[in-house]
Amino acid sequence: MNLTQVRNTLRAATYQDEASSVRELIALDYRTAEQIEGSQKLARELIQGCRDNRADRSLLDAFLEQFGLSTQEGVALMCLAESVLR
Repeated sequence: MNLTQVRNTLRAATYQDEASSVRELIALDYRTAEQIEGSQKLARELIQGCRDNRADRSLLDAFLEQFGLSTQEGVALMCLAESVLR
């Protein structure tokens, strides 16, 4: 696929229905059960490591903890972060 085709594909997907996009992506999942299990195990270890090392958190982590998702500010920050990723 050349660059123009990639760009056209991305543009077409911009306004695609999210539910159908997720179904398509799930159908494309090529990982084995062992790979999925390994990914889940690694994610659990990373999360536990972060929880265990709260003293070593970054300034960004401390900032984000000030604004939980139960507050309007926290939700606004999450929306901002999501928009940056898009």
